[in-house]
Amino acid sequence: MGSILYIELLNREFESRKARNTKYSLRAFARDLGLSPGTLSEVLKQKRGLPVRSVAGISSRIELLGRDRDEFIRSAYLWKYFANSKPEVNPEENSG
Repeated sequence: MGSILYIELLNREFESRKARNTKYSLRAFARDLGLSPGTLSEVLKQKRGLPVRSVAGISSRIELLGRDRDEFIRSAYLWKYFANSKPEVNPEENSG
């Protein structure tokens, strides 16, 4: 799977915080975002999307403004939409 904007921005923010505090952990980052450590780990590994109800709040917690905030939110919503959509299968096409 290619790079996904909201995940890139989360990783960038985590690395920035870690550079300021070498003891800063993923667990601390999850706490600061209002997520469980397990949820954040799965999001960063692209195994699940951000909880929809948390997206706007997380964009505020990582201090995104304007276009960056809009793109973060759009990216998270699109990932969630496409991850949950199932391709339609036409049984007649598979009966070769």
